[in-house]
Amino acid sequence: MKARELALNVLNKYEKDNTYVNLELKKALEVLDNQEKALATELVYGVLRYKYNLDYIRNIFSNLKENKLTDSVKNILRLGIYQIMYLDKIPDSAACNESVKLSYKYANKGAVGFINAVLRNVTRKKDTIKYPDDKRECLMAKYSFPGEIADIFIKDFGFEKAEEIMALSNKNKGVSVRPNLLKVKKEDFLPILTECEADFVDDGNVFIIKNFAHCKIHGFDEGSFTIQDKASVETVELLDPKPNETVLDICAAPGGKSCYMAQLMNNKGKIFSCDLYPHRVNLIENTAKRLGVDIIEPIVNDGEKFNPDFEEKFDKILVDTPCSGLGVISKKPDIKWAKHDFDSLSVLQYNILKNCVRYLKKGGYLVYSTCTINSKENGCVTAKVLSENSDLNIEKEIQLLPSEFHDGFYMCKISKGK
Repeated sequence: MKARELALNVLNKYEKDNTYVNLELKKALEVLDNQEKALATELVYGVLRYKYNLDYIRNIFSNLKENKLTDSVKNILRLGIYQIMYLDKIPDSAACNESVKLSYKYANKGAVGFINAVLRNVTRKKDTIKYPDDKRECLMAKYSFPGEIADIFIKDFGFEKAEEIMALSNKNKGVSVRPNLLKVKKEDFLPILTECEADFVDDGNVFIIKNFAHCKIHGFDEGSFTIQDKASVETVELLDPKPNETVLDICAAPGGKSCYMAQLMNNKGKIFSCDLYPHRVNLIENTAKRLGVDIIEPIVNDGEKFNPDFEEKFDKILVDTPCSGLGVISKKPDIKWAKHDFDSLSVLQYNILKNCVRYLKKGGYLVYSTCTINSKENGCVTAKVLSENSDLNIEKEIQLLPSEFHDGFYMCKISKGK
């Protein structure tokens, strides 16, 4: 099976069963060589990033209504249009021809000519495509965002900044790798990257690798490095845990932040790393073991329920709550098309933060963080908790927007008076 066919199958399964695309793709890629893997990955994530845009372009050149098209026909057209519009290294003729080949196998006979005609028209007239005059509709169509998310970005940041956020959210930033300084010095990690011909940017405590899928970086199983976004690293650095402190990571799985805290603490002290489900707590335990961290105690704990054993026990607390993920769309484009209950999320976040305030010692520090850029899940949550606790103060509040080097992240450092 070649890359385009595999990509089509993954996309069809996603449309039918609402599967986790990353897991489905990972499993499917096992049958391909590296070059075909790279193309299949680009096609799947590209179509998910630009799905609304690709359908908009399709509808310019087609009079058929959405409900007249099967999932296979829609996805064959999306794959073809994506290659024509966004992949410069693939000739338009190849994009058309390969799409027609797929249609013979995965569509009915009547659809073959339709697919061919639409794609040939896109090829001839792609420079004439126009987007709506209405600003909101234009952003949705051009950058492929549903109205619900577009409205959040426009409300919180205005049209100009919203457009910048959408454009950057569609960029593949590469994979951010953090050397584990408990096992390897940074200067010793550089030759490992050079040896495997990694195309990387040195960004302080992390390396951003553009060709991660193509290079085999040695040392992951041995714990020499881990995959962690720059914004996630900065969240831990804002908390600034010290050796011999007692620290709580209330929503810790899979354990990356807990393990970076351990690194900053020189593996001295105690970190209680919690999550709601036993299988996710096992992920924390496995991550800590791989990275050589032995000050972490993994615990099954429901962050929404007050735990009296934790009351005023911790010097530092990281409250990285479940969120909508609107800051990590570049890595997980299917977030765009998921159903979001922002009201329920903000209630969950508030309940977890409210409990953690009680777990913090007087004179201690807490960082509340999310990987979203939705104010309802960020500043609104911290403001509500602070309004109910006169002994709390905001030390620093940061809203990182998606960039070419890191995800969108919110972080707020809060102190508790003595």
